[in-house]
Amino acid sequence: MTVAAANVYKQLTEYSSYGFTNGVVANGEDVIKPDIMAPGGSRYYGNIFGPGFQRRRRRRLAVDSRTNDYSLKSGTSMAAPYVAGCAAVLIDAWQQAGHSWTFGSDADPLFIKMLLCATATESGFVREYNPGTAGPAVNSPSLGRAAAPKDPAEG
Repeated sequence: MTVAAANVYKQLTEYSSYGFTNGVVANGEDVIKPDIMAPGGSRYYGNIFGPGFQRRRRRRLAVDSRTNDYSLKSGTSMAAPYVAGCAAVLIDAWQQAGHSWTFGSDADPLFIKMLLCATATESGFVREYNPGTAGPAVNSPSLGRAAAPKDPAEG
């Protein structure tokens, strides 16, 4: 799954990429990313808390040496854990209902992706920032589930 970051106003962040992935699905349509948005922080509208790490010499990441050490961060790498956690909860619920998860299967991960995407809500908000534009933001998600052509900003 491709994950975009949203700011506190549910806007697609300026650093989230969008558009075609140059992949082709079975029916010949271009694959569009992102698949889903999750909270990711924004330099314009506030970051989110993430675990802090201390750096040692030679730029190696060290084990967190202080307890409760958090810092403000933003990025799609902050948004992806939300989606991964939701997928883990779905997989666990599916297994609790009696399904046996098949590692290496194409069907099981696609089913989880389908559930996440089908239950997500479109933002329909203007993208938070587009450099070089004076008017309305370009590359903003358009509201209209299953609109044709597909929305290149929101998948």
